[in-house]
Amino acid sequence: HHASGHDPVTGRMHLWSAVAAYLAALEERSRERAPLQWAISQQSLSNALTLLAAGTRERALLVGALDRMRDAAEVYREGGNSYWLPIAEKRIAEIEADLAAWPASEPAAPPPGVPVQGRGPQLLFP
Repeated sequence: HHASGHDPVTGRMHLWSAVAAYLAALEERSRERAPLQWAISQQSLSNALTLLAAGTRERALLVGALDRMRDAAEVYREGGNSYWLPIAEKRIAEIEADLAAWPASEPAAPPPGVPVQGRGPQLLFP
């Protein structure tokens, strides 16, 4: 019997709910209309995907997280946002390090129905 905050399955369900909520927010907020809010939503989505990748050992989720964080950093850079940009750049470096250390034997394909935006691991690691 797990305490409510420590059950990995419940935790993952909450994370998937968060992912769905961020995706819905991103449909509402376009990059053009509200770039900062859009970027912060991308960053939040990236963080949730990173946690899910760690819990599920799905490399594709981490690749998606990296894409989202890079998109956020691009907006911060364009807007000259000196608060969020270094945070995003630090996370990009951490995610890249996590991906570089990922066991090669792990499957790279996302599970069916998982909303992972991205250009795929093969382009990140030629």
